[in-house]
Amino acid sequence: MGLLPPVPGERDEHLHQPDHGDHPPGGHRRLLTRARRTAHGRERDTARQLCRACAAPGPPLPRVGRITTPTAPEPLLGRPERLIALADGVYAIAITLLAIDIKLPDGLDSAEFHRQLRDLLPQVGAYALSFLVLAAFWRDHHRLFLGIRQVDGLAIRLTLFGLGLAALLPFPTSLIAEYGREPSAVAVYSAAVAALGSTQFALLLVVWKRPWLRWAPLPDREAHACLADLGATVVVFAATVPLSFLIGSRVAWGWLVLLPVKVAIGRWSTRVRRSDV
Repeated sequence: MGLLPPVPGERDEHLHQPDHGDHPPGGHRRLLTRARRTAHGRERDTARQLCRACAAPGPPLPRVGRITTPTAPEPLLGRPERLIALADGVYAIAITLLAIDIKLPDGLDSAEFHRQLRDLLPQVGAYALSFLVLAAFWRDHHRLFLGIRQVDGLAIRLTLFGLGLAALLPFPTSLIAEYGREPSAVAVYSAAVAALGSTQFALLLVVWKRPWLRWAPLPDREAHACLADLGATVVVFAATVPLSFLIGSRVAWGWLVLLPVKVAIGRWSTRVRRSDV
């Protein structure tokens, strides 16, 4: 902005007004002209400093209306409805396959019928165990995907890997039903459940650390409760793998430790959800 010329008849309060007795005629006019030039020079110096400040490197200014959400490291691949439907189908088929081998041969007399019925108890027990395991993992998967609005490649890969392990679980279930006294059968079953739990654990971490996948970010306390629940399952079944070769098949009774642990974590998770509401 330039310096405005003085209004005629208005007293200049900033500059000394010399009289004709001190300077020759026209001297005060030359002083005023020099002062105006000095002021213009100062304005030019200030403008140059501002231009240099604008040209200096610095953080870019935010645009109006710009969204400041984190950038997704992978391209988003759409909504999760088809992935949820696939998971529901795989878990349903896996649970159905658990009961296919539970049957009695035809043409048995009374004594043979009761003997065969008693022999089916290990298969029924293995079915009940695997049903609870698959039902718990399906419940966790269902709860996790309730708040998801879109999926990326990593979430899809982890989900598909977990579904592959869930579909494989009927095989180790048949091993502990037929060869429950063999340490190898217990180790294979424990490894399958621990792998399935680890995949679910990793999927939960991905959803928690990538808030752009959800409608609303997963609260930290709720994520900690879910991770503790899955982590307890992974730790107990993973520890059973080496212990089965050291102690024997009776180490499978150690799985009962999960009952009070799950109850305690479930109550903690319920309190956390109620407090976050």
